[in-house]
Amino acid sequence: MKVTVAAFSLLLVLALSSQYVEGCLSFYGTFGILLTRSPWLLESNLKKYNPSKTEIEAFKKIQECYKENSLKSSLQDVALMMGITLSPECLRNIIPNGIFVKHE
Repeated sequence: MKVTVAAFSLLLVLALSSQYVEGCLSFYGTFGILLTRSPWLLESNLKKYNPSKTEIEAFKKIQECYKENSLKSSLQDVALMMGITLSPECLRNIIPNGIFVKHE
């Protein structure tokens, strides 16, 4: 349950980003580092965003949730998040209407 809440929280942050497309690569990069379960890698990755100590601690708590669960559970979170961000509903918001092909 904790992992699902963490994944949803990260997805919400991404969805609220005004630069959705540019944020995807950074988001998945940071999410991947969360899954490595390495606090050192996490801090190193977060430095480029100039986070506060509180933000770093919050990400470390999310990473702790992943440490408590199995790798299978973590991979299910990745599959869920990719399924949402690559869904036709989301893609319609980032790809101009002329390019997106509707499947009916």
